Amino acid sequence: MRFGPKVVLLWVLCHPATSFSHKLDPARIDLVSQDSGVIGTLHVPQGWEGSLALNGDTGCALEGATMRCMRNASGFQLVGLQAGQQVFVFDARGDLLASLSSRESTYRFSEPPAWLSSVWLGVVHVLVGWDHVAFLLLLLLWVQTFSDRLVAISAFTLGHSITLCAVAFGFTPWSSGATELLIALSVVLLAAETWGGLPAKVPSKMSLAMLVGGVGLIHGLGFGGVLLELGSTREGALRTLLGFNVGIEFGQLALCIGWLGAEYAVGSMSTNASSILRRVVNICAGSFGAFWTLDRAIGWVSGIS
Repeated sequence: MRFGPKVVLLWVLCHPATSFSHKLDPARIDLVSQDSGVIGTLHVPQGWEGSLALNGDTGCALEGATMRCMRNASGFQLVGLQAGQQVFVFDARGDLLASLSSRESTYRFSEPPAWLSSVWLGVVHVLVGWDHVAFLLLLLLWVQTFSDRLVAISAFTLGHSITLCAVAFGFTPWSSGATELLIALSVVLLAAETWGGLPAKVPSKMSLAMLVGGVGLIHGLGFGGVLLELGSTREGALRTLLGFNVGIEFGQLALCIGWLGAEYAVGSMSTNASSILRRVVNICAGSFGAFWTLDRAIGWVSGIS
């Protein structure tokens, strides 16, 4: 059976709920170490579905949303986590210790250093932030030569790193809704530029760097929103920033390598297969971008009114 672009477009429009972006709305657990052991307090945001609860190992006692663990306790588990829900674990200084989800809902007091948890959070955030993935794939469709891709990716990285640092140092985006809407629009505009998966005219390297770097500034505000949602102290956010940004770059690198590998593998089959791949990616990314733009525009206008 052959699947043409129309079939792909129909599938994308029928499955918009599978796409999500930077909005996390996480719960959090604050851990405080004492001479007698560790005290953990669970904070769940309003509107969460299901019933979330702490379940400590032997040596832990639960009092409502607070858990007290003796020094011989090895850790705890979260019960009732649903798919898509995320819980961040912090220490008393506001450092991110771990990110828990329905796939990994257990925390051990002997977890790796907080910096490594921040790196992993950055990697995961890129690879499951579909609007960011869509933009990067369309960017790789738009620029074809190695030198242009190096300029574009470098400018995008610099752009989002600047605004990510700005948020960590206390800058608050004027509107998270407007930021998410602009990110979605960047996907739509780039999809229009690469419509049909055909090579498009690329500006000079200086113009390319300025254009992509400017879009990177907006995407960085989306990344920075994650630091704000973490709810850590400013000092904690600064300590988390480096690891989180490094994780973002690792995630971006993995995505670029994966796309280059797919390009090479499909291109080695036939020129026609490579053309189909580009068209499918363009249609999927553009359709998701159109849905995100409409959905976020409605949400933003509703929030203003």
